[in-house]
Amino acid sequence: MTTGDSKALGGGWPPLANQEWYLEGFTDNPPVLRRLPVRPFPFRIGRSADLELRLNFSNVSRIHAEIFLRGDTLMVRDLRSTNGTFVNHQLIREATPLQVGDILGIGDFEFRLLVASEDPNEAMAATQVRQRPPGAGYLTSLGAFEEMMKSEAVLPLFQPIVGIHDSQLFAHELLGRGSMAGLVNTPRELFAIASGMGIEDKLSALFRAKGVEAVADSPRVTNLFMNIHPREMLSPREFVRNLEAVRNKHPRLNLTIEINENAVAGVTEIKSLRDDLHSVGIGLAYDDFGVGQPRLVELAQVPPDYLKFDISLVQDIHEAPAQLQQMVAMLVKFADDVGSKCIAEGIESPFEAETCRQLGFHFGQGYHFGRPVPAAEIDNEEGSEDTLKNSS
Repeated sequence: MTTGDSKALGGGWPPLANQEWYLEGFTDNPPVLRRLPVRPFPFRIGRSADLELRLNFSNVSRIHAEIFLRGDTLMVRDLRSTNGTFVNHQLIREATPLQVGDILGIGDFEFRLLVASEDPNEAMAATQVRQRPPGAGYLTSLGAFEEMMKSEAVLPLFQPIVGIHDSQLFAHELLGRGSMAGLVNTPRELFAIASGMGIEDKLSALFRAKGVEAVADSPRVTNLFMNIHPREMLSPREFVRNLEAVRNKHPRLNLTIEINENAVAGVTEIKSLRDDLHSVGIGLAYDDFGVGQPRLVELAQVPPDYLKFDISLVQDIHEAPAQLQQMVAMLVKFADDVGSKCIAEGIESPFEAETCRQLGFHFGQGYHFGRPVPAAEIDNEEGSEDTLKNSS
């Protein structure tokens, strides 16, 4: 169930006693949404170790509040706490009804009240709740995130991919950041929030849409690599149709989609995706190659257009044991033999760049060649490129 669903359900009708209730809130930094089952009743909250939800922090009273049933209505009451209990940011002074989507405030913690999703794949696990800084509550962050999505307040960035032998610009990878004041802005943090709402695919699509729009007329951007989120692969044909529409709207751009091993289940699915992408003129790259066990079967049977080696294999490669360098060279050669061009990610020094060149890589990407920049600064890459060519 998404947040939008919970708002719809909370539209004035009393909750039913037989629902499975959850408190959803941030529990980590970077923020990660967790859902804690509200059971049994009465569900008491406070610092004491024997309560149903323990929040062992100084601004939470020993027995702070409790959630209970009154007939078919879910209620909450404050138990004479020092700092009070809040519902939708309003201090309560008596037992107060709760509805789906309400925000419960206890000390520095804020939780949204939800009912169990009908989606059997949606995990709802109880975990230890940690303190959040004052003013960084759930409602504030979630509201800012929803406003960010509504107003499309994201900033696309573009990192160059260059020829490893000549440092000539080949392509750019599209990366995304948030640009909403008062909200986290890194992809990891934003996708963590989106995950709790079940809209990771929408966030991913927003990054791509704004990115393509930003460079649609840029003469220096001709090849664009774009990431996807595994959730988008739940409907792969619809995903490809949406990409086809982008491709048709911007025929000047050569698009390549990057996927990692978590995005597609197996060889059959990957082949279908590759073939569908090729049918609409879009390339395929395997991302993060070398993380965990390399998927050599997929590489052999469904070779992508590009194979991006993870930074874990590239970092300090010039100082790596000879056996590791030989293994990387063998994988690069194997990929080349099946028709995949290899990209070394995370190159940060001329020594790593030179070793990757010797190992047979076709392209390189990393701070050594250029940092991610907004579309307006892409023209400045020309000077950086000349500098790199002179230093190679």
